[in-house]
Amino acid sequence: MRSFWSTYRAALTSSGFIFAALTLALTLISWGLHLAGAPDAAVTVTGVAAALVGGAPIALGAAKGLVARELNVDELVTIAIVASIVVGEYWGASLVAFMMLFGKVLEDVTAARAEAAIEGLGQLVPSTAHVRGAGGGEREVPVEDVRLGDVVVVRPGERIPVDGDVVAGQAAVEEAAITGESLPAEKQPGSPVYAGTLASGGALEVRATRTGEATALGRIAALVKEAESERAPIVRMADRWARWFTPSVLLLAALVFVWQRHYLPALTVLVVACPCALVLATPTAILAGIARGARSGILVKGGARLEAAGGVDAVCFDKTGTLTLGRPALRRLVPLPEAGVDGDTALALAAAAERLSEHPLGRAVVAAAH
Repeated sequence: MRSFWSTYRAALTSSGFIFAALTLALTLISWGLHLAGAPDAAVTVTGVAAALVGGAPIALGAAKGLVARELNVDELVTIAIVASIVVGEYWGASLVAFMMLFGKVLEDVTAARAEAAIEGLGQLVPSTAHVRGAGGGEREVPVEDVRLGDVVVVRPGERIPVDGDVVAGQAAVEEAAITGESLPAEKQPGSPVYAGTLASGGALEVRATRTGEATALGRIAALVKEAESERAPIVRMADRWARWFTPSVLLLAALVFVWQRHYLPALTVLVVACPCALVLATPTAILAGIARGARSGILVKGGARLEAAGGVDAVCFDKTGTLTLGRPALRRLVPLPEAGVDGDTALALAAAAERLSEHPLGRAVVAAAH
């Protein structure tokens, strides 16, 4: 498992996190000075410093938008920060800036968690493989050195390193992470197998047909990465709305100024209209949902699918056995009269025969006997 620092290092060392932390620290210092009865000048200087530190990267984003002739929410947030400073609401300006910066930090953190989930998928594939040589011997090679057509030996309890077809041996293979099947699949010569699945109860010899990113597991990881970057319809709608939102608010502030004949109500409109929730809510929620699903083995192919799931009223499953824990259990015991033994004796004898078995049904019989 990755450490906390290795998982979130990029997010915690980003300029957004540093500016957010400095903004929050200066704001808390300004509050502390105010509560301690410090001179107003010290409170004002720290408050303005917090607003300027937090507003600088947002103003830079606004400037880039103007250069590209695109209106975005950064322009409106920058105006709101400047307006707050003008009316003397330094803490309000710094908090607006902090919320915007912290939203970006949240996106970075959820993206890092999604990357960790993708890395966890990759860790299902072993780093080495045992390849059968032309003379019948085996050699251990890095999994990336396995070539198409190589015969890979998989022993009981090992994960299969490549996609391929079984050429020799027999085993029960746990494929839930790939196929969703709750019970291990019995594999024999001619059966397909997938990288990252776990063989038990026997050894297999597998001829490699796909390796690396071309395997089913590699394609799943690629889908998760693609899902992170795909924008959901609600996000695109929010972006389109933001293009109209900024000029509309500026027009409204101008009308209020003309009506009230004073700058303070107009500036208040700009501050209140700051679209923090619009900017933060949708991308953060979608990234967090995809990352949380990936850690639970649920792969969502993009924010559009996640959004569509909100309108689902019924779910149809195409086969029995889909909604299970994947752990068979003995539910009923019916001894045959001609066997001449009662149920407890029959179960004891069956458990004695299965006590060393790795088959899931055998383990269920042993568990019932205990």
